[in-house]
Amino acid sequence: MTATEGGRQWAHTLANTKVGRSHHCLASPDAFLLLAERDGRLLGYAMVAAEPDGARLWSDAWPVAERVAELETIVVAPAERGRGIGSHLLDVADTELARRGIGDMVIGAVPGNRGALALYERRGFRLNWVILSRFAGRAD
Repeated sequence: MTATEGGRQWAHTLANTKVGRSHHCLASPDAFLLLAERDGRLLGYAMVAAEPDGARLWSDAWPVAERVAELETIVVAPAERGRGIGSHLLDVADTELARRGIGDMVIGAVPGNRGALALYERRGFRLNWVILSRFAGRAD
């Protein structure tokens, strides 16, 4: 298994698949896409973005660096979960962020995604911000 970094070419590819949020995230100079693959088969991916002004979102509550990265998304194929692929993607993301001089990262997660929350907590992430939502189109 390897994780490879995509760049701006992925922004174009993802935009053409109507994933506008991905296009916006990857347009940042400090954004990257990681792919985990084995034998040419995609097993998972992670997208990370950092903005120079990202600290403004956090600095009123916590001391943070000037640039704060966000794990925009991480996905591992259901049949591949529990095999270390998510950890590997996060390892590569951490290495790339360190290379870019970015030490702070935030991750948003759905409360019911216990596996992801446990993975993030094992890696040193801590719950420190809760977002509540109300969506008219949802029954739950």
